[in-house]
Amino acid sequence: MGYNLGTFEHSQLIHRTCCINFLESFLIAITPGLILSAVCLLIRNVIGLVFSMLSLLWAGAVYILWYRGTLSIIGQAEVTSFRQLGYQAQYLLPLHGATWWNVAVL
Repeated sequence: MGYNLGTFEHSQLIHRTCCINFLESFLIAITPGLILSAVCLLIRNVIGLVFSMLSLLWAGAVYILWYRGTLSIIGQAEVTSFRQLGYQAQYLLPLHGATWWNVAVL
């Protein structure tokens, strides 16, 4: 928990909790938005469509916060490029812990 707290303190974004790690804090917020979007599409009426679009906007907003948080941590480490880091698995977008599947779902 101390490591996670340090990660949250070094990010310039405000996090709601210090008990989960950086990646999980965003994935936990994205998952309900995607589930709600899928369920609302099954309703097949205007209200379902509106709620589906709102939940997709929610997921998109969380992805943007995730991106900003990643840039914040990289800035705190005084890294100007991913090439300065040691061997890292390269991801499609510079989202900490994201894979091509995360981007495809987005």
